[in-house]
Amino acid sequence: MLLDYGKKFTDMWGSADMDVMITHWSRELGAYSDVELQRGWQAMERMNWPPSLPEFKALCRPPVDPMVAFHEAQAGMLARVAGRMGEWSHPAVFWAAQQLGAVVTDQLYSTVRPRWERALADSMAKGEWAAIPVPMVALPAPGRTRLADSVAKQRLAELKASGVLKREPSPDTRLDWARKIVAAEANGDRTVELYSLKLAQAALERG
Repeated sequence: MLLDYGKKFTDMWGSADMDVMITHWSRELGAYSDVELQRGWQAMERMNWPPSLPEFKALCRPPVDPMVAFHEAQAGMLARVAGRMGEWSHPAVFWAAQQLGAVVTDQLYSTVRPRWERALADSMAKGEWAAIPVPMVALPAPGRTRLADSVAKQRLAELKASGVLKREPSPDTRLDWARKIVAAEANGDRTVELYSLKLAQAALERG
């Protein structure tokens, strides 16, 4: 920081015991990941004065708006249903969405706000996160490359009987994506991701 801020650094920290200060900062930042520390270091480039420890922590772990993160999670999880990665501002948002599962795509923010805020806070508090996995396409079971026509027709008949495929259109089309996935799998589409199918089935069960 001395090289970056010059006299501003000495004005702020010149009277501090550097050994004590380094030890304290190291202890306080010990749980922060390399990615977070790099984020904080890069954010300092926008600051005219060297940050205090609380300020630097906030640069490393900027606050996340739960509502914004929820809508990001909705869009991201629906993208994954279609086989895309989705856009994620932070891995903690993805893992919070993964924890709640179909609730994220099936419910309004106002309905799940307490659960979402807890899941997001727990995820953010971990400090380290596994990489967001690439959506995997479920492989067919051994010996099954596609559904037999008779089986596919039977599955379609069951879906029609249950009303899943013949519900009247309504202004609320939030579950259209789920119906398409279930119908595609029933038709023998082997590219349907297993997670996507389970997500769709759970959403339809909740109605």
